[in-house]
Amino acid sequence: MLYDVAFALTRLPGKTALARAQTAVYRALEAIYDQADWSFQKGFSGWLAPGIVFNQGTYTTTPYSNLIQADGTASSLIANYTGQPLVTQLQYRNPAFAIYDIIGLSWNGTVAALDILTPGSAQTNGTYTVSILDTGSGTGGTAQVVVSGGQAVSTTILTAGSNYTAPYVTFSHGGTAATFQAVQQAVLTLDRPWAEPGSGTGQPYYIYQHYFVAPVQDWRKWIAIQDFTNDQPLDFWSLTRADLANIDPQRQDQSIPTNVVPAGIDQRAGSATYGWQRFELYPWQGNLCPYTLSYRRRGQLPKVLSDWMTMYPEHPITENMVEFKAKEILLLDKAAEMEEKVPGSGRGMTLLAEVAKKQYYEYFGQVLSIDLNLDGENLTHTHQPGKWQGNQSYATLGGKLNLGSYPTGAGV
Repeated sequence: MLYDVAFALTRLPGKTALARAQTAVYRALEAIYDQADWSFQKGFSGWLAPGIVFNQGTYTTTPYSNLIQADGTASSLIANYTGQPLVTQLQYRNPAFAIYDIIGLSWNGTVAALDILTPGSAQTNGTYTVSILDTGSGTGGTAQVVVSGGQAVSTTILTAGSNYTAPYVTFSHGGTAATFQAVQQAVLTLDRPWAEPGSGTGQPYYIYQHYFVAPVQDWRKWIAIQDFTNDQPLDFWSLTRADLANIDPQRQDQSIPTNVVPAGIDQRAGSATYGWQRFELYPWQGNLCPYTLSYRRRGQLPKVLSDWMTMYPEHPITENMVEFKAKEILLLDKAAEMEEKVPGSGRGMTLLAEVAKKQYYEYFGQVLSIDLNLDGENLTHTHQPGKWQGNQSYATLGGKLNLGSYPTGAGV
């Protein structure tokens, strides 16, 4: 385990504290993980674009405020939403303007809507005014209920009231009573103050997922992104956000996505993926659609004390590899410290560091040859003597040139 590797380093010449040895092991793991594309770094995951989650009803936006208020229809939609992603993982936009992250959802204590859950039957037809009650201290809310044909057919909020926590109504006018759900007004907190021309009440909107977070925190690069629904791979290397600013600054194109574009680091306050890499699909996806991801990550590193007692180097990296790389790092640090005090005194440590480096590369070569066989992206072709079966040459991830590609017609 990693603790054993660190403890072994405490016996190096010149007293080495365990904490310093652990730091050297941590740096060694980072260096090894970054040195090659290892098989263990390959991962598979997926994004499920939810499409347009909400766009019914309207919102009230106020210039320079990051709080926007939903009307009754929009509030009911959010109150009854049980899907994924969470509302705070989605984005809000006026269809003609900029995209905002939703970082908070709250309810302002007033009643925005009275939704009919069951219409009842054989009730006395008429128009009724009902008080909206509360399990807490909410007061002042009233609604109008219209019964026609013995059933509740419509409701209207007359007064919104205040201080509601769990509003409800009781309704009994003959027959089987209708039941209702009283909904508070929803308030969304955006990631920045509203600064668009579309302000005030009655604003149209989309709430959907425009940005997608990398599948892991230590994500390094994509291998492939597949859209199986539309039978196409997505291009993740051609476009930048600067390109999109010229191509489609308003992000109006809502056709089938063809590109995945880096969108910076997740900086949403309170986000569970704060600091992770984010991306956007372009054109943006307005429909429910899955995407299959294959990628490379960096590798696990110890974060807390218990990790040192339970973690091992990622297979096929060995403890010997990590130990000798950490020795090289630690001995070079000690040599620098000695040279700073007395010029020339660090030569012995430098020599020991070179020995550790040589030993490390012996282990590295052995392990890399094993790992190339574990990684399906590194291919070896066997041909019949005297018969050329290849096409154009190609290069592997290891940087070596292979003369001849897949044989024509071969089932690879």
